[in-house]
Amino acid sequence: MISLTDDISWAYWFLALIILPTALLMFRIPAPGIQKHTSNGASKRDDYFFIGLISLFFFLHVGGELSFGGWIYTYAVSVDLADKTVAAYLTSAFWGSLTFGRLLGIPIASRVKPGSILLGNLVGCFLGTGIIFLFPGSTVVLWVGSIVTGLSVASLFPMSLTFAGKHLHISGQVTSWFLVGASVGSMFIPWFIGQLFESIGPQVTMIILMLDYLMALGLFLFILNYVGRKKTEGI
Repeated sequence: MISLTDDISWAYWFLALIILPTALLMFRIPAPGIQKHTSNGASKRDDYFFIGLISLFFFLHVGGELSFGGWIYTYAVSVDLADKTVAAYLTSAFWGSLTFGRLLGIPIASRVKPGSILLGNLVGCFLGTGIIFLFPGSTVVLWVGSIVTGLSVASLFPMSLTFAGKHLHISGQVTSWFLVGASVGSMFIPWFIGQLFESIGPQVTMIILMLDYLMALGLFLFILNYVGRKKTEGI
């Protein structure tokens, strides 16, 4: 739209117009019924720790997603790998690959277990940010890394909910804790990158993102071990 009209305001009008039909369709969808769930006191107490682990997992991977999408433009311009126009296209490539990845994740989710998908996603995110860090002067690697990260991060949020739902009753209260973790992560990690971007340099962006996804991978492996122990113990 910017290319056609030479006016950025039309880009926002275009976004509003394409969202409008979906918003109208939402009014036609009936609200789901509330499912009752009963569980004993012991399992409820044990679930709190699991809820905390999943909330922290949301903190890490949602924070990484928003950080990459929010900082890749500034990173590309700062390391002189793109001008403002190309950097905007690069940002679009990341979000576009994320959208495509979520569509691709639908048939994959029907054939592959959520835990396996999440492991693959986290490894992909680490590799995507890792190659950008290892080859900071390559424009091609920047584009490849951005697309790989977008594809990999795409299924993390929905698959995290699916995974948690297989091991825990997902109530509104439980979901709220997951969203708190995601919201805090989406605020803190981009802010943290911003505090170090000027003093250390643009490369701190990829360093923090690599560490973020590495911690998320380590945490998820711990979660898998925790779930496995609970099954073994019959909890």
